[in-house]
Amino acid sequence: MTGFAIGIRYLTGRAVATDPSDRSCAEWPPHPARVFMAMAAAHFQTPPAAAELSDERAALEWLEKQGPPHIWFEEAEERVPVTAFVPPNDESALRKATTGTQSVPGIPRLKQARTFPSVTIREQAGGPPGHVYLIWPEGELPAEHIEAMAGLCRKVTRIGHSSSMVQVWVEPEPPEPTLVPSENGNGLRVRIVTEGTLVELEERFQAALRPAIGTWQGYARPAPPQPTVPGTIWDPDLLILALEPQESRFPRLDAVSGLQVAHTMHKAVLDRAAEPVPESVSGHDAEGAPSQHPHLAYFPLGFVGSPHADGHLMGVAVAVPRELNHLQRRAALRAVANVESLTLGPLGLWRLSPVEQDLRPYNLRPETWTGPAAGGRHWGTVTPVAYDNHPKAKVPDEYWKEVADMIRQASERVGLPVPAEVIPTPVSPHIGVPAAHEFPRITRKDGSERRHTHAILVFDEPVRGPIAVGAGRYRGYGLCRPIRGEEATG
Repeated sequence: MTGFAIGIRYLTGRAVATDPSDRSCAEWPPHPARVFMAMAAAHFQTPPAAAELSDERAALEWLEKQGPPHIWFEEAEERVPVTAFVPPNDESALRKATTGTQSVPGIPRLKQARTFPSVTIREQAGGPPGHVYLIWPEGELPAEHIEAMAGLCRKVTRIGHSSSMVQVWVEPEPPEPTLVPSENGNGLRVRIVTEGTLVELEERFQAALRPAIGTWQGYARPAPPQPTVPGTIWDPDLLILALEPQESRFPRLDAVSGLQVAHTMHKAVLDRAAEPVPESVSGHDAEGAPSQHPHLAYFPLGFVGSPHADGHLMGVAVAVPRELNHLQRRAALRAVANVESLTLGPLGLWRLSPVEQDLRPYNLRPETWTGPAAGGRHWGTVTPVAYDNHPKAKVPDEYWKEVADMIRQASERVGLPVPAEVIPTPVSPHIGVPAAHEFPRITRKDGSERRHTHAILVFDEPVRGPIAVGAGRYRGYGLCRPIRGEEATG
């Protein structure tokens, strides 16, 4: 079985469950955490002597490690809630278990007003109403879990309120999802499960406490298919963090401090990453040798490209390799999330924080640095390209030709087509960027320094960023940006 999905059908075409973020509204679609809790409850309520219990537990432990699923669901209409008056939950059993006492019999409990938010699921073409699918497109259900997972699904009779009767099964051919996990999305937020959820639920079940899961995940509609545009080894979906002084005598950082920021960021992520540190985070394989695969890159983002730009650093972009699947990407970004500030020596302590998508300034938007979806042909460096090798030519024309050829090869190395033209230049085409000689040089392990230069790259066809080339590409050197005007002509 390639991929894995759980199908759910609401038998009455109605779902009754309260959204934990707004108790006046119904939860729709059902949160993956709620579905998992229903499966866990079915497992816990199975008689202890049942032979399949250990297999079920193993299947649930496997499922909680698969990350947030994609979701397909049918649209639903909110029903007008009806207020009912019900007695509060009877806590006598819990009180007797914990204190040895019980509530006084014969004393009536006062009824409290409650509403039960619900939705009516719209019928769609292709089948009866009430369907939802949780889809793990990159997960593959191991053979040893197939029978136990199918058995668990069959045991689930409701999700949410007791009137939300369901049929649940393992679905081999789910539809294309209508919601996908989004790290930067500002759409729906739902509860998900993570490793260790089953143990937490079991402890609460044994203590007669209501289940509670507090891990939230953003979701968004899948992006519409875009024309295939050549790109680099990094995903255009950059994680961008604002950089602000926390304890520093400086109100801002100059562009030339970007190398120090990127280097410190890399070290901080390594220090806080869980063991074993993924190769995509460390940049080294299990033996400590430099990785032969792409890994996280850190790009300092400056205030450049406008008439009043002064180049000061506004934030840091984290670029994730395209080749990582969703679980690997999530593990890499989890390591980054543990870093909340950077200690930059005499420059002080600087805070890192996410920026609300709707409030991002122009220079802290991914598309500013990656270009439009249709790509662009003309790109210019914002940080200089560090030479992979020292040019051997002595004559200036031959020297710069050798440098241009080096940058062409560096472009191929990050997955781009060979530029039709490379123009080495001492200054950047972007306003506000310091000249190349003002940036510190990268030091080799033997103590020598790498030369560097700004450059303009021209491609025969539009390409998409992020683009960083040369020896310092993982630490923010050789970072390119579309030259203004390409958004309209690209």
